[in-house]
Amino acid sequence: MLGWGDNGESIVVHDLKALETTVLPIYFRHGNYRSFVRQLNLYEFRKDNNRKLIEYRHPEVRGNYVCACASARFGKFRGVERTEK
Repeated sequence: MLGWGDNGESIVVHDLKALETTVLPIYFRHGNYRSFVRQLNLYEFRKDNNRKLIEYRHPEVRGNYVCACASARFGKFRGVERTEK
């Protein structure tokens, strides 16, 4: 269904149909994958097109560490300073 990538720095969709029918209706008011992707994009997750997997990355997520994302609202992180590259 949905899990961490091998390096713990991405979210990977393993089974899209199971995600839509089983997981999304429990945590969201819908079972629509496109709406789920819009939510990911809202929090600045971006699809990784380098692999054949459906995989999303965020610049602040490293090694299964998601505390910064838990406090995120509309792409802005509270208490997390960003460094420009």
